[in-house]
Amino acid sequence: MATPPIGTTYAARDKILAIPELVQRIAHALDSKTIVACARVNRAWHSVWLPLVWHTIDAGRQWHDPGFLSALHRHADLIRNLKCSRYDDIRLLFSSSPSSTPSSPQNPSSADQLSSDPESSHDGAVGPVGAEEQVSCKNLKTLVLPKTTLTNQADQAHLIRLNPHLIDLALTLHDDPSSNYTELVEAVCSLPLLRRLVLDENKTLESHTLEKFLSRLNSSLQELSFRGTFFVKHPFGSGEDFAAPAGGEATEAKKESFGIQSLIMDGAACTQDFILCLCSRFPSLSHFSLGDAAEVYIDDDFGEKLTRLCPQLRSIDISLIESMEDDSIARLIRALPSLRTFRAVETRFGDESLKALIEDCGDLSTLDINTTYVTKSSGVQRLLERSVALTTFDAWELSVNVPEMMSDSFGTRVSEREPASESDDDHERAGAVSRSSTYSSARASVAGDRNGGMWACRELESLVLGVDYSADDLTEQERALYPPSKARQFIYEQLSRLTNLRYLSIGGAILGGDDEDSGQEDEGAEEDETTGDSQGEDVYSGDANDDSEDVDEDDDEDDEDWTPSAENLSVSKLQKKMAKLQVIDQDSNTLWIEYSLRSGLAILAPLKELRGLSVTQGTHAIGVREVEWMSKNWPRLKSIEGLYEDDAEEAVAWLRKHRPDIELEDDD
Repeated sequence: MATPPIGTTYAARDKILAIPELVQRIAHALDSKTIVACARVNRAWHSVWLPLVWHTIDAGRQWHDPGFLSALHRHADLIRNLKCSRYDDIRLLFSSSPSSTPSSPQNPSSADQLSSDPESSHDGAVGPVGAEEQVSCKNLKTLVLPKTTLTNQADQAHLIRLNPHLIDLALTLHDDPSSNYTELVEAVCSLPLLRRLVLDENKTLESHTLEKFLSRLNSSLQELSFRGTFFVKHPFGSGEDFAAPAGGEATEAKKESFGIQSLIMDGAACTQDFILCLCSRFPSLSHFSLGDAAEVYIDDDFGEKLTRLCPQLRSIDISLIESMEDDSIARLIRALPSLRTFRAVETRFGDESLKALIEDCGDLSTLDINTTYVTKSSGVQRLLERSVALTTFDAWELSVNVPEMMSDSFGTRVSEREPASESDDDHERAGAVSRSSTYSSARASVAGDRNGGMWACRELESLVLGVDYSADDLTEQERALYPPSKARQFIYEQLSRLTNLRYLSIGGAILGGDDEDSGQEDEGAEEDETTGDSQGEDVYSGDANDDSEDVDEDDDEDDEDWTPSAENLSVSKLQKKMAKLQVIDQDSNTLWIEYSLRSGLAILAPLKELRGLSVTQGTHAIGVREVEWMSKNWPRLKSIEGLYEDDAEEAVAWLRKHRPDIELEDDD
């Protein structure tokens, strides 16, 4: 067979390596340094990845490296996002290009390493650049400018004019209020496509300047940010000028309304009146963030007033605001029935606020209540049952009691029950089941939207929730109905229905009981760890262990379809089945959401879209068989957080050898 010409082999190789889908997959799996190394030895990858390397430039010390500046002047047209953190960075952009100087060998930048053409020089040498060459940074979409002074104002204005297609711009004005920034203001006002204007921590923004920005940019501007601005000491922030309501004593002219849709005031210091006056200028506001705002005191009528001013409000963030009580937050929620996104991290959000979300916000899609004051686990159960549109639920450090969730979902919770004496135990249990059936029927007639206790949030993509098993508040009847094994499978069954999950972090422990039992396993909890073929079966009732002597076969047969997902299963039938269960969980202090095959991991096989799993909550029991199962059944899995080598050495070693693409992230 004749040997093909030398050039033919390399041409065929380059064509294969230049396939867009292949290049994209390769780039997704590599870090920036590896991308640079590969691009320098392959012409196809060099042409494809050169824009990727130069897409975002964050100014730092390398700006004063001659080699970097030389490369910057050649490839500035590839930059899309530029952040300048030092006041003289802009001047360096417009200074004459330096002569050829190798970049620092101790810490070369990725962009500098990829500055040369791989065909002309594979050793990374930088060719000479004409002394008169000027930067051609004309394709920016995002620009973050350093603080503006009278000295650098002209350079900043010139850079803005060179990039008329800017979409995102951040300014910081720090001189005396009397400073004249006319040139810069005019340059900003000339941007026809600007959507986001950031004025964080500005010290000298005057009301007439803001008025001019918004008036001239009203056709395109959608988001305005005032993070960290102390309006109470601000020339603009007194509320007497820009934010003053129209028709005041000073003027009868109606003030212009602007089309701002998103207002960010995180960390701002202002009054409630100022917030309302400011929002009155933005009737199209749909997102409002007031997280960690200092010196802001919200009264009970704030929600109603805000809704009247901004009727299209759909998203609100009050995280880290400690001045609002639970009932005040509840009133705010009830005033916004069209709410879709609500964040209240580390606030006094409690049971009343949760109740308001459940009853009044049927379109809720994102909820973040990390580290809040929710105590009623039944409320979390009702939220998951009724929030059909929910896609993100973050309740980190919120631990819900699963038996309470089950009691609420099956309608077996009966108020004002007296504890039974030992002699009356059987009689009292039968009476409890009968009363519970009556109570459940009454509730079902009122709450027709209940679905047998099943979570309705089938579109959920991210779930972060702590769960536990506490018997302290349970009656003897409830302890018999909901042993830990059933609570465990209740959670697994619910999760298995959330087939759209991308990220899952759920875990917890069984609380109470003696510490000496903590190392035991549930009796009858064995299954085939190799195949994991117990999906959908009751792996806790002992039917997977033929040698079990503690569980009666008749009970196993009766209890085979106990789960809420069983078709045509009435509440009364469920209660009869569960009332006959033998309590097989004697080790009531065992950590139980452990993601082991023995504990029911195979039930989660339907989660085919899962990308990230966190096992940082509680203690896991993941071994080699578990990670093999995950690799097979969760084909899109990309990361496991909290899987430490000290705790799971063999599992980590297997993943590093067979699935290096799965990142093992610490919870730090």
